[in-house]
Amino acid sequence: MTVPETIQKLLPECCGIGKQILYFQEIDSTNRLAKELAAQGAVHGTVLLADRQSAGRGRLGKTFHSPIGGLYLSAILRPNFTAADMMSVTACAAAAVYSALEEYGISAKIKWVNDLFLHDRKICGILCEGGFHPQSGKLDYLVIGIGLNLQKDAFLPQELHNIVTDIETETGLKIDRNDAAAAILRHLDRYIKEIHDKTFLRVYTENSYTLGKRVIVTHHGVEREALAVGYTQDCGLIVRFSDNSEDVVTTGTARFISE
Repeated sequence: MTVPETIQKLLPECCGIGKQILYFQEIDSTNRLAKELAAQGAVHGTVLLADRQSAGRGRLGKTFHSPIGGLYLSAILRPNFTAADMMSVTACAAAAVYSALEEYGISAKIKWVNDLFLHDRKICGILCEGGFHPQSGKLDYLVIGIGLNLQKDAFLPQELHNIVTDIETETGLKIDRNDAAAAILRHLDRYIKEIHDKTFLRVYTENSYTLGKRVIVTHHGVEREALAVGYTQDCGLIVRFSDNSEDVVTTGTARFISE
């Protein structure tokens, strides 16, 4: 049985994400090709899965180290979204990964807006990218990319040793990549279908790695220290400054004071 067939066998009939799965032993970036295919008309729910990425990408132009032993997938989404929904879609994906890991008894934490942490180190990164219709200017598709570290990486760059970890190292569990992919797609499909009901927001909020921490954010072009106190319905980060005024951060990052 092929990798796509193995994963699809684990998906319920009602699951709209994963009806078509394209598998690669190696690719430069699943998100890059997914965007290319989406622009060519690939249908909603098409998934790209790779054993390894040679040029994995993260938010804000960062690279994503993607060795063999991880789970790297991108899903093409075409529901009725607007550009304003991109942060919520990212949060849906984070909640989906959290819920999938919970099935294995793993309690991860979600760092705003797109990372999952386990024992204070990163195990998962998420990248949401959109494409716009050239005539109307409206959002044509979204691509959600997920990279999850399942196994120990013997070649992890030294500078990442205190930042990045993996599930096997932290828990001793050897999780099957195809099983994990199917679990993530099941939860992602549910959260995306219920995105306007904000089903994902409870999971995202209750398992936050960010809330309650002091962070540095860019406020009106100036970096300021603040306390992360909550999320808006659209997953903007609510921060409170020392003068008790509050603001909502919707772009960039919230850097912890200790980082």
